[in-house]
This record gives sequence, C-alpha cells and structure tokens, in this order.
Amino acid sequence: VVVGDVRNLTGDVRLDDALEQAFRISLEQSPYVNLLSDLKVRDTLQRMQRKPDAPVDRTLGSEIALRDGVRALILPTVAEVGGRLRVSAEVVDPRTQTTVYAVSADGRGLESVLGSIDEVSDQLRNKLGEAMESVQKNSVPLPNVSTTNLDALKAYAVARNLHLSGRSSEALEALSSALALDQRFASAHAAQGYVHA
Repeated sequence: VVVGDVRNLTGDVRLDDALEQAFRISLEQSPYVNLLSDLKVRDTLQRMQRKPDAPVDRTLGSEIALRDGVRALILPTVAEVGGRLRVSAEVVDPRTQTTVYAVSADGRGLESVLGSIDEVSDQLRNKLGEAMESVQKNSVPLPNVSTTNLDALKAYAVARNLHLSGRSSEALEALSSALALDQRFASAHAAQGYVHA
C-alpha cells in the first residue's frame, strides 16, 4: 500500500511528523501489509517530475499507486471532534479514488494519540484483506519512465504491449497519443524510433 501524508486538522504542528512516523511503524508491524517505502515514493515522484517532498494526498497518492502497481492507498487523518482527538484512516482504490473502507478511534488529549493510532492500525490490519477484495487484483506497475502526464504513461504502456505482440502500427498510434499528451516525453520519442527501426 501507499501511505499518504497525515492530514492534521487539529492545527497543532507538534503532531505532524510524530503522527506520520507512528502510523507507518504501527502498520509495518503487520505481516500482511507491505508499505511502499519513502525512498520508492520519492523515486516515483522524481519520474513524475514532482518535488520529492510533495504532499501525498488522494490524487498524488493514487497516481503513485498506479505507477508502481500498488493496490491501495491509505489516507490517515487526525482531527478534533467534539473535544476529542479522532485518528482515522481511509483505504482508497487508486483507480477510482473512492474510499473502500474507513476506520477511526477517539481519545482525550494529546496523550491518547498513540493509543488511537495503534487502534486504527489494528482495525486496518484486521479489515485490510476484506477491503482489498474490493480493489482490483491485477494491478501491474506502469513502465519506469519519466513523464508528468499519467495518461501519456498509460498510452506508452499500451504501445509497449502492442509492439511486443507484433502489432507495430497500433503501437505507433498509441505512441502518437502519448506524445500528443506530453510532447517532451523522451521515452515515447525513443520508442517511436525503435518501432520504426
């Protein structure tokens, strides 16, 4: 899974980094949950020609998941609700960006946050298998090439598959589509030359 940045709606900046680390560590304790590493996320952001510290929200996290063949995105949030601190997490299908499952835990005061994070992580670990059934199973990573445009990358991937199956003219059409979406897509230009050769 890709874990998005914690949305801290409390206004208390002391929670920002600590919550994110605590949430990741708690999720990593599950033998059934594989988190996409921070290093891999930064590498994918670089291929997307984005800053390595860009906030990973629903849109960006979904694109990272699609590019790396990851099946789900988890978006954690902390907010003050009715005088209590609520830690929640959504499991998101990256293809549709819809919430498949959500869990939450409430506590009183800052000292309750770590316990709430553990409770939310436990709920996620217990329900993630069920939630993943709702997410498409055959996620395949997109090619590791640089472009800012996800649709151009998808067209490039289609072109590669067409070319490998001997359908060169259709591959050239798909590459033309990719280049129409991103004229500076160097790998698509190179692939066009390769298919022509």
